[in-house]
Amino acid sequence: MLSLYLAAIDTAEEKSKFELLYQRYRDIMYWAAYGIMKDPHQAEDVVSQSFFKVIDHLNRITDVDSRQTKAFLVTITEHTAIDCYRKRKRERTVSMEDWEAVSSYTEEFEENDVISCINSLPVNYAVVLKLRYSQGYSDEEIAQILHITKENVRTRVKRGKRKLEEMLRERGIEF
Repeated sequence: MLSLYLAAIDTAEEKSKFELLYQRYRDIMYWAAYGIMKDPHQAEDVVSQSFFKVIDHLNRITDVDSRQTKAFLVTITEHTAIDCYRKRKRERTVSMEDWEAVSSYTEEFEENDVISCINSLPVNYAVVLKLRYSQGYSDEEIAQILHITKENVRTRVKRGKRKLEEMLRERGIEF
């Protein structure tokens, strides 16, 4: 794994600095991630992502053995773990019983009707609905992508859902 990180670094000096960081702090970073994620595999993923972020900020690290460096690496790891945790929390899991209920409900109408209704919405509503519900982006992330405010995103989602509901009712799809 270390060779993968080193391939992303240009100079020999930065490579040796990164190797020292990796050897000294990977376990500390793992336990920081594990404390938030509560899953060993996800903690390892967080540490991996964190080391790639460290590569982007190697120029900020002057002394590998300092308390500031340790705090910096743990902070990067904790922030990465929190982001991953939030993303995981946004992803919904459905029990088998719920899945059976949903699948029998969705058989009552064609999925293509919903998709065609979404596609026929005004673009500003369709885009935010697709980003939020299909791609799983948060309001803040959508605001950054579209260069609008979070309040504007929420308003577009609300209005888009209302228009979508009207269109589905016109087609005889009740929910």
